[in-house]
Amino acid sequence: MREKLKSRRKFLGAGAATVGGAFAIAGDTGTRGAEQAPKEKSGIKITDLKTATLRANFDWHLIRVYTNAGVTGLGEAYWGAGVEDLIRRMKQLLVGEDPLSVDRLTTKMVRSMSGAGSQSGATVTAISGIEIALWDLAGKILGVPVYQLLGGKYRDAVRVYCDSGEGKTDDIGSWRERAQFVKSKNFNWYKFDCDGIPKDRARASQPYTRRADGWNRLLGEDDIRMIVERVTAAREVLGDGPSAPEMSIDCHWSFDARDAVRLAEALAPLKLIWLEDPVPPKNWAAMKFVADHSPVAIATGENLYTKYEFRELTQEHACDILHIDVPKVGGLRESQRIADMADLEFIPTAIHNVASPVGTLACAHVAATIPDFLALEWHSVDVPWWAETVHYDGPVMENGFIKVANRPGLGVELNDEVCRKYLEKGSTYFE
Repeated sequence: MREKLKSRRKFLGAGAATVGGAFAIAGDTGTRGAEQAPKEKSGIKITDLKTATLRANFDWHLIRVYTNAGVTGLGEAYWGAGVEDLIRRMKQLLVGEDPLSVDRLTTKMVRSMSGAGSQSGATVTAISGIEIALWDLAGKILGVPVYQLLGGKYRDAVRVYCDSGEGKTDDIGSWRERAQFVKSKNFNWYKFDCDGIPKDRARASQPYTRRADGWNRLLGEDDIRMIVERVTAAREVLGDGPSAPEMSIDCHWSFDARDAVRLAEALAPLKLIWLEDPVPPKNWAAMKFVADHSPVAIATGENLYTKYEFRELTQEHACDILHIDVPKVGGLRESQRIADMADLEFIPTAIHNVASPVGTLACAHVAATIPDFLALEWHSVDVPWWAETVHYDGPVMENGFIKVANRPGLGVELNDEVCRKYLEKGSTYFE
């Protein structure tokens, strides 16, 4: 526990760093940013809702909400089968409505589409993306940034960590190569995956040579040794001095509780910020056992929907860091509510994120409004055209920080020419 607190103090100190340096993930820096507020704000009504899905590392479900004033709102929902269809089905609930009534419209969608007792799954994901688009629209109508509508910001720049995956093979050289690649992107925090070590873990047809046979959640001594050796190789590339980047490990819900603790103990010398999702979600007794016994902070939450599913997790202190996914959990306002619940228990919030620049910048707006916020994930290091899909006022991201734009709405618009190149097969581009 002492090592865990020491690691967090180091993190918070690094989090106070200012934005600087040369590396930037740039978007279009032209003047085609968010539309300005219309002169006449009364009588504005929603007239249409359309979607487009781009294919990248994940499906990016993009949403536009249209009005009779010519102003549009832009949002993004988490990926998943059927999400785009669900978004389109909600058009009937929005047409003719006042776009400034964001909370009421969100509640209307929840009650109409999911019911009081079924606030989870793809339906909430779809609603999340529309809610983001409504906030963008409201900000443009009123001529203020979204973060201002959510209560104002605590920080001008949001810290971002780079999801780095893993080596292509079990070979330590492959891990060093991967670490060298992501290090060149100039972030100050990287996350690697460990659930794919060894590579035959997911193939039950392999000879039973370890306790982990491809189906169970057990970790043998050889498994832990392999994980530690490869993660250590990545750490050696990143460096280990006072100015070295931070590091976290993602387990993707793969292990049982006792073996997760054994793994955390073995990884503790690497001074990780967190061990993410070591056991499957929603068994808070098991997660609490790991959190209580792990020398490394435990992060979880990306598989949960709405504040109702986070209530027991926070009240039971079953994790050290809450890890929410904004375009999945219910949207911007719901993310604030969840962060407030966590704050009651003195649990900091981080954001899981696999989105395009649209969803990522929406996350940055809400992250700026959360007092006890740590960092926002970026999962697109292998998508070279990621930032080219939008027009933004300056770089979308620079040296591991997103500077939240002081422009109406989210401050971002799509680069239609680029986006059309990566349209998912079977999807239409806002038709």
